Amino acid sequence: MAKVVSGYVVRETEAAGKGVYAGAVAPVDTVAKVGAQHARNTETDVNATELFANYALSKRTSFYVDFVKRNGDDRKSYGIGLLHTF
Repeated sequence: MAKVVSGYVVRETEAAGKGVYAGAVAPVDTVAKVGAQHARNTETDVNATELFANYALSKRTSFYVDFVKRNGDDRKSYGIGLLHTF
């Protein structure tokens, strides 16, 4: 079953840190998840779209990949890594 998320963010430490986001995460099988999220900064009108995947290597360790594209300035970023929770 997919999970849908949305919210409003205010970051007072950043000059333009107010925005909204919405996204969804869906399991592929028992150890993998894929998702997408779209965010909009309400003060600068910059939009960002994120695609991500997460693969559980164990109960507390997972591998992830992430791609983000910002529409306001055409910046793209990629992420890859391991996440371990204590």
